[in-house]
Amino acid sequence: MRWPWRIERRSQQPGGAPYEAPYTDAVVARIQEQASGVSAIDAAALASLETAAGLYARAFASAEVTPRSSATEALAPALLALIGRELVRRGECVLVIAVERGRLLIQPAGSWDVQGPADESRWLYRVDLFGASTHSTRLVPGESVIHPRYAVRPSRPWAGVSPVAWCGETAALAARLERHVNTDLQGPVGQVGGYAGNEAQLSEVTAAVRQLRGSVALVSGGSPLAQGAASDARLQLTRVGADPAQTIPMLREQATVAVLAACGVPPELATGAAESARREAWRQFMHGTIAPVGRIVEAELARKLDEPDLSLSFDGMMASDVTGRARAWRSLAGKEATMNPADASRLVGFDVRPNEP
Repeated sequence: MRWPWRIERRSQQPGGAPYEAPYTDAVVARIQEQASGVSAIDAAALASLETAAGLYARAFASAEVTPRSSATEALAPALLALIGRELVRRGECVLVIAVERGRLLIQPAGSWDVQGPADESRWLYRVDLFGASTHSTRLVPGESVIHPRYAVRPSRPWAGVSPVAWCGETAALAARLERHVNTDLQGPVGQVGGYAGNEAQLSEVTAAVRQLRGSVALVSGGSPLAQGAASDARLQLTRVGADPAQTIPMLREQATVAVLAACGVPPELATGAAESARREAWRQFMHGTIAPVGRIVEAELARKLDEPDLSLSFDGMMASDVTGRARAWRSLAGKEATMNPADASRLVGFDVRPNEP
């Protein structure tokens, strides 16, 4: 085994050079967002993004880790769920391998930055590990850090890129639409009434509008908000509150679908689609999204934990697709097919084991 690792707190780089912690990617990104007027915090609060992150997290939490060993025992469901969620929201997740009292620990880092050449094995991480009342900053070698990335740019291989970062304009549009609707709904809502024929008292109307909570406010003068007020003393009510354009709900729905699609989540999983459509969407999600992303995480875990045979199995989450895979097996190895049954079983994802004696 390549662990345990010696994790040190340092103020200098190897060779005696002072260690100067650069701005983290998050700080630089935040500065750029403030300069451009577009905030990623708004995009991070989207329900569509949380829907995708929650689906990833629950799928990874359900993964069966094999083989069972002292190294893989540390991969608890909560830790796997964190990896899935962070891949969607941040595009990456950094976990530090440590050993305490002979037991392997995997600790998630809250923030980090990376230094080193193109050779990933020579990277040096500065990680911040947070506790309930204190936190520590440590320097650790790259080989003692589990660092799965959703995607990377060739010019920045040390930094993961999240799905919403790739579609920043769409995410910003969705965030602006949400902010627009929220701003409208935070305003006064209700009806203002006044007796036509009397001159409106603007200050009285203003005070009444501010106190609206979905009720009716009566003012002594004619409501300046009323249109076509009659000259008699009839009670006229004027609606005050959000009245979004008809295009807003349509744009919000389209932006939501686009964000989900960017995360690899079929929109049918988050809408009121028919059961058959949701079942097919779930099959697409598990086979087309979770399985390949799981392979990325699996390879990183196997390498850093020195477990070449490490595997993440999502078969439990794919149980709803058993009938579909059975039909595929029959078409490959049925009476009129020629493929070997064992080969067909492996191809459609069925577990093939030797017969028990």
